[in-house]
Amino acid sequence: APFSGYRRFFSLAEWRYAGTALLVKKSLAPPKITYEFGDGVDTFAGHDENGRIIVAEFPSGLRVLNTYVPMNGWSEEKNFGRRRAWDARMLAFASRAKEEGRDFVWLGDLNVAHQDCDVSDPTWFRAQKDRGKNGVPVPAVPPEDKGQPGYSQTEQRRFGEILEAGGLVDTFRAIHPALPPPDAGSASFSWRGSAHKTDIYYNRGMRVDYVCVSERLQARVRSSVVLGSGPERKG
Repeated sequence: APFSGYRRFFSLAEWRYAGTALLVKKSLAPPKITYEFGDGVDTFAGHDENGRIIVAEFPSGLRVLNTYVPMNGWSEEKNFGRRRAWDARMLAFASRAKEEGRDFVWLGDLNVAHQDCDVSDPTWFRAQKDRGKNGVPVPAVPPEDKGQPGYSQTEQRRFGEILEAGGLVDTFRAIHPALPPPDAGSASFSWRGSAHKTDIYYNRGMRVDYVCVSERLQARVRSSVVLGSGPERKG
């Protein structure tokens, strides 16, 4: 059976499409599993209400956090505040992990392209806040909030602060340093637009999925790759 060699853990949303899953090899000692940051915010029977969090704590002291970070969205009134609140909670969680001196892994859909080399066309993606969702104009937003959700300056800054507070390293970027944006068809982007050539997102990509590890764990990382390339996500 698929994944028969793994223990499977799920945190499901009460509604819509959110949720997370974590697979742990059965050869490893069973971890303690929780489904929240532990700060008492937005929980339902011990779970994040949208199923966005799984925390695995292993007997060795390793802590693994799997998250599906909420998207920043297109407007202050609907989404910006929610994302700011999430990032503040994540900053506190990462800071605690570092203070405790534990090996720490943070992975999942983190919904942010940290640097220009994490998108296929920085200028185009930054300009999208002028266009708005589905081409509908949006009210003026501060320059730091300008851009495709996941690529605004405020999201990038807060993500950097979380990495620093937690002493975390972006494994993909550590292994694959890239200053200019990679070719749009390369295997560098975990999110891609529609495969339909008439769509404005055709052949555009963002790297918004990560595996981040404590600095002392980075030397043990052998590989960090994105599977699939090009608008058809081949591979």
